[in-house]
Amino acid sequence: MIEKTNEYGHTEYWYTATEVAQIVGMRDGNGKIIGRNKFIAMLRQNNVLKENNMPYQYYVNLGFVQMYAVQKWHQHYIPIFSQTFIEYVRKKVDNGTFKYVHEKQPLVKIFKDAGEVF
Repeated sequence: MIEKTNEYGHTEYWYTATEVAQIVGMRDGNGKIIGRNKFIAMLRQNNVLKENNMPYQYYVNLGFVQMYAVQKWHQHYIPIFSQTFIEYVRKKVDNGTFKYVHEKQPLVKIFKDAGEVF
């Protein structure tokens, strides 16, 4: 949990993807609770995060997601989520709108002779 002070001096609590995945308790196709990586993949599949884990502006404007700078070996950014986002995801998971697709559909290619096409 990350504590941030907003412009009015109030403390807000923001959660990492690991914490949100544990709180929501979403299960994959095998009945296991999904972790951070599968949770982030689910958010990408449902157009909350882009491929580079940056949130879409819609969710930033709603106050659901922010980017947080983390300094380890080098500075990088991680998405952090608000309490209202956790409630939003729970509702979406409960009514079946947000799903985790654990396997991509196979790409089917059909090859034909050039003589069959014409």
